[in-house]
Amino acid sequence: MSAHTPDLSALLDARVATWPGAQTYEVGGAVRDRLIGLSSKDHDFLVTGLPAEMIPSVFAGDRVDLVGASFGVYKISLKAPDGTLTETVDVALPRTEVSTGSGHRDFSVQTDHTLSIETDLSRRDFTFNALAVNVRTGQLIDPFGGEADLHDRRLRFVGDAHARITEDPLRILRAYRFAVKLDLNVPSGPDRAALIDAAPLLDRLPAERVMGELWTLLSYPQASAAALARTLYWMHADGILARIIPGYRAAARYDQNSRYHDLNLADHMIEAVAHAQRIGADPATKLALLLHDLGKPATRSIGEDGNAHYYRHEEVGADLAQQILSQLRAPNQVTEDVSQLILHHMRFNHQTPGDKALRRFINDLGPLWRASLDHRYADMQAHGNLAHTEFGDAAAWRAEMIRRCEALEQQVVGLSDHTLALSGTDILRLTGCPPGRAVGIIKQRLTQRVVDGHVPNDRDALIAELLAPGDPA
Repeated sequence: MSAHTPDLSALLDARVATWPGAQTYEVGGAVRDRLIGLSSKDHDFLVTGLPAEMIPSVFAGDRVDLVGASFGVYKISLKAPDGTLTETVDVALPRTEVSTGSGHRDFSVQTDHTLSIETDLSRRDFTFNALAVNVRTGQLIDPFGGEADLHDRRLRFVGDAHARITEDPLRILRAYRFAVKLDLNVPSGPDRAALIDAAPLLDRLPAERVMGELWTLLSYPQASAAALARTLYWMHADGILARIIPGYRAAARYDQNSRYHDLNLADHMIEAVAHAQRIGADPATKLALLLHDLGKPATRSIGEDGNAHYYRHEEVGADLAQQILSQLRAPNQVTEDVSQLILHHMRFNHQTPGDKALRRFINDLGPLWRASLDHRYADMQAHGNLAHTEFGDAAAWRAEMIRRCEALEQQVVGLSDHTLALSGTDILRLTGCPPGRAVGIIKQRLTQRVVDGHVPNDRDALIAELLAPGDPA
């Protein structure tokens, strides 16, 4: 049974209605998303008029877990008529929140079952999140004009923007995240001014929370490329990217002075992310593109032709990405994947590789090879007006590379001297070489022969290769 079905809502409200004056409301993102035709996985409810001490008796027979006494939030699995438990839903009591500091968790929270739904909604962040539906009547409760703001693609804080941000500085990043998800326009007036003025508060947030918001911002598959690019440009203009990603300050208006680029450095990276969004690239690829050329300023040199060159900027950029993501406390796998994508992003630069090069590419990148091609494509497309003259049809290039890599993938992905079909014991027996480093060198050479396509990873074929004149021994 899904949490958004009328059956579950009605089942919940049937319990609540046993207490005089109590009322059930659906609140949160599900209400917002439903108004604009989006699906939502999370469904939250608020109950007014029900004292906390009556929760056990009202929900007797159901499974009730208190998430936090101070927040008045319960996880409830209702017993259905057939005796089975429904999926768990969050049920909260009305509460007020008073900021006690500038940190994300600096709050004094007080639950009060006598508060109205409108009073509870007044503590929410944005108008489009301050919405509720009366489960019993189906009435939309919208005291701050959130539905109109949704349809006008307008971001507005509830009440005073400075106060809402000071209560929880993470709302700065949530504003940009919702701008991507909901395709919002860049705000003007007090709402944008409040975001800019409060930006220093981001320094006080836990790094992993900043990383989580940035990752989510890059993770909406249905978001338009235009919304993502618009939001990243907005974050860049307001100094937010420079505050959370060291290096973006140097990238601002950085003239690449290259015959391959007619965009400045920051614009190029943001446009690359937008192109990746258009082809459905994964979040790690988009994050890599957002960082991929940060190594350029440190590697700049001027050639005899007067153009700037950035030799080995991919290596410097990969190291910078590791440092940045480490500071943001990104998951280890994300850090590793992003740094690998950046390290290899100049592979096949201005060329179409042969099968030998492709086999090595697949073996080196492993499961990341497809993401690497997405990265290369988006990077190509983000060279401004020069993209088509320098790279031709990048979409056709990417499609051809994917087709060829798929044909080769099973032969070389994960291939190493540990997965070679010929063991070290076999090599010792067949060659009589002394055990130790010599055996390892032979295995590495045989593995490279397999990767390059000269011999299949088959025991008999490898024995023949080993014993042939000029063999790897």
